[in-house]
Amino acid sequence: MRHHKLFAIFLMLLFSSCQSKEPTLTIVAHIGCSSNEANADIKYSINSLKSFFESNSIKVMYSDSSSSCCYELRINDQVKILNGAMTDIELEKECVAFFPAKKK
Repeated sequence: MRHHKLFAIFLMLLFSSCQSKEPTLTIVAHIGCSSNEANADIKYSINSLKSFFESNSIKVMYSDSSSSCCYELRINDQVKILNGAMTDIELEKECVAFFPAKKK
């Protein structure tokens, strides 16, 4: 009888781990530009779209550990790199095209 309970618990755990999960949506702002103005533009465009990111459950992260100057859009393991700084309008268009998102 005890084996049946353990087997039932095992099946329940297996079933729950196999259910589809919401994708993880992330934008990483790489602020390692050689220009302070470009770094400021990246930060500004991200901050301008804060409510858009929140309403679409897009996690925002910053990275200044490299010399990269770009935005990195991620859905789980799928990645799109947007090189250089962008305006908030340009970034929003790219995000709407990449993420399953709605406009702000």
